[in-house]
Amino acid sequence: MISDDHEFLFRDADGAATIYNAETLRKTVVMPNTTFRQMNVHQYSISPDRKYILLSIDYKKMYRHSFLAKYRIFNISNEHVVPLLHDDSNAMLQFAQWGRGGSQLLSSPQTFYP
Repeated sequence: MISDDHEFLFRDADGAATIYNAETLRKTVVMPNTTFRQMNVHQYSISPDRKYILLSIDYKKMYRHSFLAKYRIFNISNEHVVPLLHDDSNAMLQFAQWGRGGSQLLSSPQTFYP
């Protein structure tokens, strides 16, 4: 669910990230399927302000419920992708997630390198 229990983010039949509003039955594509294919996206989530999508790529399983990944941020308005850590795009993080409002991001302070 994204907001108010009537919207959710999913991948449509074409593979694009799409917001579906169950009240209005409206679908809005927020990220094309080409981004998923080109970057081999493992997980994705939209920011609370709906301006960005957090992508985890280069997924490496560690333990039963944990993994390492590189993280990228997809800008919905211009479709540009940038690394979460601008100074080191190859850093592997255990955790990254949107905060409760706006475009805040939380991540683990520990980084790993392949």
